[in-house]
Amino acid sequence: MTESLKFLQNMQEITQLEIDQLDAAGQLTDVWNRPAIVKLPESYLKKLAAASFTPGIFLLAPSSVIRGALLVDSKHRLLIWQNLRSCTQHHLEQAGSAIWFGLNQHWPKIHKTFENELPLPEHILENHNSYELEKRMLSAVRNGDDSSYQHYFRLLTSSGAFGQVAKDRLRNQKNLLICHITLLTRQAIEGGLAPNEAFALSDQLCQQVESLQTIEQLNARLQAIGQIFIQRIQTTRQAQNNKKGLLTQKIEAALRDHCGQNYSLDDLAHDLQRDKYYLAHLYKQETGQTINQYENSYRISRFKSMLLWTDQPITEIAAVLGFATPNYASRCFKKIVGIAPQQYRQRHQLKLLQQ
Repeated sequence: MTESLKFLQNMQEITQLEIDQLDAAGQLTDVWNRPAIVKLPESYLKKLAAASFTPGIFLLAPSSVIRGALLVDSKHRLLIWQNLRSCTQHHLEQAGSAIWFGLNQHWPKIHKTFENELPLPEHILENHNSYELEKRMLSAVRNGDDSSYQHYFRLLTSSGAFGQVAKDRLRNQKNLLICHITLLTRQAIEGGLAPNEAFALSDQLCQQVESLQTIEQLNARLQAIGQIFIQRIQTTRQAQNNKKGLLTQKIEAALRDHCGQNYSLDDLAHDLQRDKYYLAHLYKQETGQTINQYENSYRISRFKSMLLWTDQPITEIAAVLGFATPNYASRCFKKIVGIAPQQYRQRHQLKLLQQ
């Protein structure tokens, strides 16, 4: 790996901008030599690669909104994209200048857009972010997988634009972060973090968001918030796993993966290639509860989360979680939680509204 490529990778992490490399053949890749997320027409990229430009940084502005920059020097043609819609022009100029200085050891000239020669396609980052990528990012949080979270976070923020929920830009970004925190709180609870701990962390992070006063500060906080939740999940799981053997951890992971799928002890034994009576004895010996008790407790934790965070009827939740009937689901829920599902939903949703 060349020093310049390593530098560009570090700058992408620091600036939270998407940095893509354009070669002489018009191929656009990111700084890890993967296909670029931003899709531009092949004909446009070839023209961009062949065009003659004065060295410097060119700001790109479809519809008069700064969306990115083109960095041109003797060795590089880099497209630098705002992967967050609310990123300011000032931040883009500063980041582009720092990248240029790191590559050339002197400051660049900032040019106006080159749209009279090569207009930037209007569709760039004009749609909302991908729902499928959001689901994958949230799944990574729930699983405590920081590497996957960072990967899907990057893809998500580069897939489109965040919503406009307030007229004031600063207020809009704060509202988006609070929504982000709410989604992550739910995933953290489903991932094993105690609800009280998750809600306390949510409150703390929301207060921190309210104290920030610039778009740049808020953007820098966006990715870090997910990593904070993941770290808490990992710490919780590590503390639990330290008390359990590897086979016991595999038993619980298999039960979580097949929650709601009529997964029997015979199925578990087949997947783990162990005798079912041995698995049952081992699990009871290490945890003090039966495999069936763990399975039910996990289903109830999912039940509570779905009551709190969705509008699904109890009949649908019971079916998703694999209960034989809604009545049986309600009896199991009340036995463990102490109140009926509908009471739990009303009581805890009211608490959320009061916060």
